[in-house]
Amino acid sequence: MEFINDGIVKEKDLLIVKLPSGNSKIIKIEDKKHIELGKFGSFDKDKLIGKPYGQWYEIFGNGEIRPILNSKFEVLDETGANNQEIFDGKDSQKISQSEIEDLKKEKKINYIRIDTLSQLLSISNVCSSSRVLAVDNTQGMIIGSLLSRMERGAILGIHDGNNHNYDIIRYFNFSEEKKALLHALSWEQTERQLGEFEEVLPENATENETKGRDRRLKSHTLLKNTLDVFRNEPFDSLVISCDYEPLSVLKKLIVYLGGSRTVSLLAAFEYMRMSQNFLSVTISESWLREYQVLPNRTHPLMNMTSSGGYLLRNLNTGGQHNNQGLKTNSEILDLKIENSKIQAQKRDKAINLLNEFESHNPFGYLKFAERTPKRRYDIINQVWETLFKEEKNLSSGDDNYNKYLKDTEKIKEKEKLWRSNLKPIIHNAQQHLINLAEKGDYEAEFYLAEQEMYGKGGFPMNLKSSFLRWKNLAQNTGNSTAQFMLAIFYSTGLGGVSINPGLAHTYLNVASLQGNSRAQLMLAHRYMNGIETSTDCIEAVNLYSTVTRKSVDYYYSGPHLGRNIPKQLAYIYHNNNGIYGVQTDRKSKTSKKETKKEVISTIEYYKFKAGKGDIDAHLRLANLYQYGGSFVKIDYDMSYKYMTQAANLIFNPGTITIKNPTLEKVSLASMLCELLGKAYLNGNGVDKDYIEAMKWFKAGTAYKSGPCCNALGYMYHEGLGVDVDFKKGTEFFKKAADLLDSNGFVNFGLTLYNSNPSLASEYFTKAMVSGNFRGYFYGSELHKQSGNTKIMCKTLTLYYRAVAYGADWEYSLTPEIDRAIQNKVDSALLIYNIIAAEMGYKAGIANSAYLLEKYNQKLEKDPSNFLDFLQFKNPEKLAAIYWTRAANMNVPDARVKQGDYYYYGKGVEKDESKAASAYLIASETEGNALAMWNLAYMYEFGIGVKRDFHMAKRWYDQSSEYLKSGTLAAGISMARLAVNYYIAKISGENVGSGPLFMAPPPKSHNPLNQDKIAPKKKKNINNDNADDKKDGFNLHGKENAQENDGSNFEANTNGLEDNEVFAKVLLSDYHIIIALCLLLGYLVLIRNRRAARNEENNERPA
Repeated sequence: MEFINDGIVKEKDLLIVKLPSGNSKIIKIEDKKHIELGKFGSFDKDKLIGKPYGQWYEIFGNGEIRPILNSKFEVLDETGANNQEIFDGKDSQKISQSEIEDLKKEKKINYIRIDTLSQLLSISNVCSSSRVLAVDNTQGMIIGSLLSRMERGAILGIHDGNNHNYDIIRYFNFSEEKKALLHALSWEQTERQLGEFEEVLPENATENETKGRDRRLKSHTLLKNTLDVFRNEPFDSLVISCDYEPLSVLKKLIVYLGGSRTVSLLAAFEYMRMSQNFLSVTISESWLREYQVLPNRTHPLMNMTSSGGYLLRNLNTGGQHNNQGLKTNSEILDLKIENSKIQAQKRDKAINLLNEFESHNPFGYLKFAERTPKRRYDIINQVWETLFKEEKNLSSGDDNYNKYLKDTEKIKEKEKLWRSNLKPIIHNAQQHLINLAEKGDYEAEFYLAEQEMYGKGGFPMNLKSSFLRWKNLAQNTGNSTAQFMLAIFYSTGLGGVSINPGLAHTYLNVASLQGNSRAQLMLAHRYMNGIETSTDCIEAVNLYSTVTRKSVDYYYSGPHLGRNIPKQLAYIYHNNNGIYGVQTDRKSKTSKKETKKEVISTIEYYKFKAGKGDIDAHLRLANLYQYGGSFVKIDYDMSYKYMTQAANLIFNPGTITIKNPTLEKVSLASMLCELLGKAYLNGNGVDKDYIEAMKWFKAGTAYKSGPCCNALGYMYHEGLGVDVDFKKGTEFFKKAADLLDSNGFVNFGLTLYNSNPSLASEYFTKAMVSGNFRGYFYGSELHKQSGNTKIMCKTLTLYYRAVAYGADWEYSLTPEIDRAIQNKVDSALLIYNIIAAEMGYKAGIANSAYLLEKYNQKLEKDPSNFLDFLQFKNPEKLAAIYWTRAANMNVPDARVKQGDYYYYGKGVEKDESKAASAYLIASETEGNALAMWNLAYMYEFGIGVKRDFHMAKRWYDQSSEYLKSGTLAAGISMARLAVNYYIAKISGENVGSGPLFMAPPPKSHNPLNQDKIAPKKKKNINNDNADDKKDGFNLHGKENAQENDGSNFEANTNGLEDNEVFAKVLLSDYHIIIALCLLLGYLVLIRNRRAARNEENNERPA
C-alpha cells in the first residue's frame, strides 16, 4: 500500500472531502477532468493538484476554486452543553426522551470497528504467503485488510450475485501485483465443474464474434484458474463475516481448510464445541480501550461501547481433504463431523420410539412403582454416591441423610425391577440417548432431563439426575427452559436441592430476558406479591404485559376469528368434596367428577334424541364435536354432519327461511348459522368457502346473531370473499356490540383505539364484564399507554393476570396435569402443580398445598413403604407457604387451613393467637362455618384468646346458622359449653356478666359486615396482623374483586320476635340435648350388658 507523507495532493490520490452540510465524501484524483460534488458544484481536478491537505476552498461557477481562511469555519458556536456538571454519584441524571429513543434505535449490523478488525486480523493468523478463504459482507474492508498483510499466496472471497462488491479495496492504493493475489467466486460458481473451452468460430467469423469469443475464453480461463485456487490446495485460514446464518456457511467451507488452521467467525460457537473436529474454540468480546478523560469530569476510567460484537476462533483438526471437488456438502460433512446427520437420525429415532412407548404406557414407571408390592433386594453399594453424589448438606449422622439413603435403596430396587421388565428395544433406546448426552449432545440431554423429571418415556423418575442435566444445559447452552427449571428447584427444594432464593431469582431473570413465558410469569408473580424480593408493581405489570402480548399474538395466529380459549386449570379437591372432604361453608365448591361411562351415556342420549328429530340435540352434538370435551375428541366431520342435519330440520329446502318460525327456532337458527359460518370460514369438516361462510353469517344477522355480525365485520376487514371495506366492517362490529357480543365489543373498540380512546375504553370495559380476555388486554394497554401505570398499577395487574392465566395456550400445564390425574400418578401430579403454583396460578397454589398435605400424610403413615421420589426436606413448611398464598388470593377454606397449621405448629412455629386471627378473618370475610366453630372452641377453652363463654356461644350460633349440616356438631358443642360454663361459674371463675342462655342472644348479623362485629376485637386483630407482617406472615388477603369466588350472603336475622321465641325455648332445648345424650349412653350400656348375659347363659352346660 502506498502512503502519502508530504501533505500535498497528487495524481491518483484518495481524498476525504468535507462538505458544507457536514457530510464527507471520498474522491479520487484520476483521469476525469471534473470532480463532481452534487449540489455544491464541480471543479477541475488540475486546480487541486499541488494544493495542501486540510485547506478550505470555495467553488465558483466556472470550475475555479479559491482557498479561504480556516478560521471562518473552525470557530464553533457554544452550545452550552458540557460534561462539567455531570458527576459519578448516586443521584439520577436527566436524559431527554429523544436521547432515550436514540439509544433504542438498532445500530448498523455490518458496522465493524477498528479494534474488532484488528483482533480479526490477529487471530486469523495471516502472514505474507498465506492462502486465505474469506466471506466478507463489509464491502471489502476485511479482505482489503487481509490483503495488506500479504506479498504472495492467495486470498479468495466468496460473494453473492454475479460480481463481488469489494468497493473499498480500490481505496487501499494496492499495486497491480498485489491485486492479482485477490480472487473471487460467487456461491453458485463454487459448485461448477468446468472442462476445457470448446467454442469454435466459423471461418468467416466477424471481428465482433472473434472479440466476443476471446472475452468468453478469458472469462472461462479466469474462472477455471480461480476454481483451481479454490479446490486444489487447502487454505490456511477461514474468515467469515456474513449476513447468512454463519453455521451454514461454516459447514460449506470448512472442507477446504487444512489441518491445524484457524477459523475466525463473527458468530455463535455452540456447533463447534459439540464437534471434536475443532480445537481451542474461543469466544471473545472486542477490545475495549479506556477513554482519556479530563480530571474531575465524569468517571476517571471509562470504556468504549461494546458494539463491536463477539469474535469466535478455533483450530481445524484437519483430516482428509477432497482435492477433486465436492459431490455434495452432506457427504463431506458426514466425514468431517462426528455428530453427523446419521447420528442425529438415530437420536431422533430413539426419541420417537420412547415417545410412542409413553403414549401407550403413560407414566409407566410411576404407575409401576407406586402400585406394585414392595420387594427386597440386596442393597447396592454406594447407592448414595451414585444418585446423590453432589449433596453436601447431609452427613452420615444426619437423620435426613439416613432417610434419603433408605429412600434411595427402595427406589433403586424398584428401578432394577422395572428395567428387568422393559423390552430390550426400549432399554437400548434409553441407553443410546444416555450415551449421546455423555458425549455432549444437548438435544439428548434436554430430552433426558424432561423425562427423568416426570418419570416419562419409560425412564424412572430421578429428580437429582434431572437437576444436574438442567444445570449442565443452563451453564453450557443458556437454554431458557433449563434456567426456568433450575429456578423451580432452587425456590421449592424439589429433589432434595437446598433452597436458594438468590440463585432462583438469578436464573429466573436470565430466562425471562430470553423471553421464556413461564419464567416471566413466575417473576411477575414474585414481584407482585413480594416473594423473596421487594414488591415492584410496575415491573410486574411490564412482565405480565409482555406475556399477554404474546398470548394475544398467538390467538390471532390461529384460525379465522381466533383460537378457542384453552381449558383452565381446575381445583383437584373439588372432586373430593373440598379441602376438608366436607362442605364447610356456602362458598365451598364440590362436584362429582364425570366418568367416561357417564359421558358416553350422555352422548348416546343426545344421539337418540337427535334421531327423533330434536334440533337442540343436533346442535349440542355439533357443538360438542366442534370444540371437544371430557373424553370427547374434536371431530369436525361429525360436527358438520349434525349441523347439516339440523339445517334440514330448521330451514326450508334450498333456502335460509325457517319452517314454522317460533322463538325457540329463531334462537336455534341463530346458533346454527354461526356454527355453519365458522365451519366454511375455516374449512372444518368441509372445504373452505368464504362465499358460503358469508351467506350463513348474513343469514345469522337476520336472526340478530351478535357473533355473526362480528364475523361479517372480520371478513370485510380482512377481505375474505369480498373486497376490503373497513367502513362496512366497522358497521358490522358496531352491530355486534349493540347485540352484546363480547368480541364485537373488542373489535369495535379497536376501531376507536386511536381516534377515540375514551370511548374505546368503555367498550373494552363491557368486554371485560363479558369475560373476554382481549377486552382485559386492550383495556390494560390503553391505560398503560395513557401514563396511568403507577396510579392504576394494582388494577392493571389484575387485568393482565386475567389474560395471562386464561389465554395460556403456549405455556399451560393443564394438559399435563389432566394426564397425570387420569393415570393416578401422585408424584408427577404434584410436580406439575408446584410449577403452576410458582408461576402464580391460583388453582395451582391451592392444589400444591392440598397435594403436599396428602403427600406428607402418606409419608408419616407408612414411611417404610412410601417411595419418596420428591425428596422434600420440609414438605410441611412448603405446604404452609402455599396455604398462606392461597388464603391471600381468597381461596375458600385456605385461610382455615392456614389457621390449622399455626394451631398445630405444622411447618411453622406453633402460635395459637395467629391461628385464632386466621379463623376470625375466615369467619368474618368468608362466612366459613368451620372457622366459626374453631373460633368458638378456642374462646370456650381460652386457647390463643381470653376465655369468653359469650363469644364462644356467639360463634357456635353463627356456625349452625351458616351451615345447616353442622347443626348437630354445634348443638353438642353448645351442650358441652353449657356444662363448662356452669362448672366455671360454680368454681368461681369469671364468666362474664349476665346469664349465658337465659338472656336473648345477640341480634343475628352478617359476619361479612365487619363494621358491626366486635370493633375492639377487630382492632386487636389488625394489630396482630401488623406484628405478623414483621414476622413475614400476612393474614389478610389482597383486595381483589376478580379473585374473590364468593358473593355477599343474605342477612341472618329473622327479626326481634323470632329472637324472643328462641330465648324462651333455648334453655330447655339444650337441656333436652344433654338428657338425650345421657339416655343414649345408658341404653348402649344396658344393651351391652344384656348381650354379655345371653352369651354367658349359652356357655352353661344343659
